[in-house]
Amino acid sequence: MSAREACSRTGGKAEPVNAQRPPLSKPDNAAPFWHATALSLLIWSTFCVGAAGAGAAPAGAARLLAPPPSDVRPVAVFGSDDRTELPAAILDELRDKIGVLSLGESNFCTAFCVATDTIATASHCLLGTQEQAGPDLSRVVFNVGGKDMHRHSSGLAGSPRTGFHRAIRAGTSALRVRPPIAAERDWALARLAAPVCMAGGLPISRLTRNEIEVRAAGSKVYQVGMHRDVSADRLVIGAVCGMARGFAQAHEDTIALDFANADAILLHTCDTGLGSSGSPMLTDGASGPEVVGINVGTYVISPAAANPSSGTQAGAKALTEAIANTAVPAGQFRRAVADFASATSSLRARAP
Repeated sequence: MSAREACSRTGGKAEPVNAQRPPLSKPDNAAPFWHATALSLLIWSTFCVGAAGAGAAPAGAARLLAPPPSDVRPVAVFGSDDRTELPAAILDELRDKIGVLSLGESNFCTAFCVATDTIATASHCLLGTQEQAGPDLSRVVFNVGGKDMHRHSSGLAGSPRTGFHRAIRAGTSALRVRPPIAAERDWALARLAAPVCMAGGLPISRLTRNEIEVRAAGSKVYQVGMHRDVSADRLVIGAVCGMARGFAQAHEDTIALDFANADAILLHTCDTGLGSSGSPMLTDGASGPEVVGINVGTYVISPAAANPSSGTQAGAKALTEAIANTAVPAGQFRRAVADFASATSSLRARAP
């Protein structure tokens, strides 16, 4: 049974759910908002211990707003919330290939296997953004397998002495979050210290952006990852995922202004939650699930950002409306996966 046969969803106007954030141990911070006039990107990761404060900016310029945790909705749901636990058949196929990144006891992002010792995720999960530093890479652990995704665990290849960045290939080392937002670069590959992906890696689809959108129109695209508001140690499936290039609240020309390369991103309506950054967008191929993209954030309208003087007072809750979730299509990182695997094989061959 395919995931799209197991799950269905309804469309409709964005209606984010006001779920409560589960308690987390430090380091942690609410997912920050990045504003450009009237539009923003919300990134679902929780590793940061601090955020840059909002400063004065000229009219029309991008500015950063980092609201307190109580002001942040931990989910972006479109229509009804269709996220469910994975059916047994799909869980058996994916639980040893999709896992979580953790710092201590806190899981903060999703990641998935692309080889026995290599994972893929969102770049901001490992390397941070231009506004916020990433996590301490020496403490990052990938966990995968079993009912709680903790059957096998490994840190990243490298050491505090030699560094970890040589074991990472990414679209960017510091994601640009002020428009034009470089969302198409928000992907990363990381070599692990141990080959814990016992079932191997998920294949990377060769579908083009157009072909992915056609599949989505036929209810054949779904997303699997960790969502903190549902469970921090269990995989959740969101299906079926619609896709579009423009919306009533944000037309294509507006989107083109906010993103560095709007032609190289996927705007989708899979329901997402905190921690789903880095999760794979999937479709059923000839040999099973294959990756068509990496979920990285949520595209949000904020009227308060468009007119700060008439917006909310300090500490008041900003009104926002989720337009779509954002993913990096497979074509943006497929070649890097192959090149990275080749480079890793060469390193093994030269090892004593």
